[in-house]
Amino acid sequence: MANFFMSKGGTMDNSQAQALGSGIAAIFLIIAGVVSLVILLVILRMISNAMAGVPEKHRPMTPGQIYWLLVPLFNLYWNFRIFPPMMEGYAAALQEKKVTVSGDGGAGLAKAFCITYLCCIIPFVNMLALPAALVLFIIVMVKAFEAKKLLA
Repeated sequence: MANFFMSKGGTMDNSQAQALGSGIAAIFLIIAGVVSLVILLVILRMISNAMAGVPEKHRPMTPGQIYWLLVPLFNLYWNFRIFPPMMEGYAAALQEKKVTVSGDGGAGLAKAFCITYLCCIIPFVNMLALPAALVLFIIVMVKAFEAKKLLA
């Protein structure tokens, strides 16, 4: 590939080197974007599966509505419409099934996740908020799948 950019003297001039560097950077960004999108879709599918585990009577929304999280900035609001109501739905379903639920069934943790995720848009605060949001997300999803297993 570098031979394509070589001039008659066998060396690259500055503009050719910049063009090659820009091309490599563009390819890297495209690959990183595709990988990030695939990871996001896997996570959204996992959240959709968790929502599908809430009995229809207690389900705050259809599992397909989870994919609204793909909309930039809207997802900051939509998290509040997904996670706390989903955990409240699980808690209500478990109580209806006479399974003891400690506390609020994870709804408080879900709200904490939503708030820390929202704080991720604030410069400097995001350095603390992002790891906290990730840990809270993992805890909320573990609680959701545990509740789903209890309801099965």
